[in-house]
Amino acid sequence: MFVPRSTTPPGRARAQISKIERVWRGVTGGGVLPRSFLEPNAYGICGGVEFAPGGCSSAEQVAVKWAAAGNDTSFVFEIKVGVDRLANTAWLTDYPALEELTLPAFTFFEVQGTRVKRDFTTSDGHFQKGSVMYIDIAPQFGTL
Repeated sequence: MFVPRSTTPPGRARAQISKIERVWRGVTGGGVLPRSFLEPNAYGICGGVEFAPGGCSSAEQVAVKWAAAGNDTSFVFEIKVGVDRLANTAWLTDYPALEELTLPAFTFFEVQGTRVKRDFTTSDGHFQKGSVMYIDIAPQFGTL
């Protein structure tokens, strides 16, 4: 059924459009990424599908701390948010300081590039000692 936007029920607020342009997701202990994730296929595309809803943060410091928490291979996805929006799930958590946002299940992570940051300051002012691999992602949300 099609419902025009102007028919918002009384007493219900409309969702606020997010002005967030980038979010981060720290990953640790995942081992090595598959070769197909970082090497382009026959169509020149590289990446992979996240089958579960994926939590990420609008605070880079949170993702970097999460990635640096383990002694295993770790990296940070820097996700460029465009017209597509993420679900703000910060109000559902016991840890609102994480500023958590959630990507829908079956999001395709298209890799745009990689880089390593060493002894750097995050966008929110946290100094991080050591090296962290960043993977630039353009999310592609599936449609049914």
